[in-house]
Amino acid sequence: MQRRNWTYEETLVAFDLYTQIPWEKISSRNEEIIAVAKRMGRTPAALSMKLDNLARLDVAVTSKGFSSLTHGASVEKKIWDEFYKDRDLLLEKIEKSKQIVFKDSYDKENCAE
Repeated sequence: MQRRNWTYEETLVAFDLYTQIPWEKISSRNEEIIAVAKRMGRTPAALSMKLDNLARLDVAVTSKGFSSLTHGASVEKKIWDEFYKDRDLLLEKIEKSKQIVFKDSYDKENCAE
């Protein structure tokens, strides 16, 4: 797969996944990460790295002395700040982002419910 920059919407989808997977289970071999990465058109390694980038901002991880990646994109910090400022608004943005990132597969999945 060709390398490409992460969009804001993709980072929101990654953040949503980050909130659902314990930090210790973040790995490119994690089945959930593999499935979401495939739907995003990303490699599991790329998504796993994005989740590690998000972990560097998580006080629940850093306060326990765990180390994660030390550098990341400014959009990751922006999303963390939005999460603490207005979680409901961020959840709305995440849902809209899933529609954009997952395109047709999101509509088919939601119609099946």
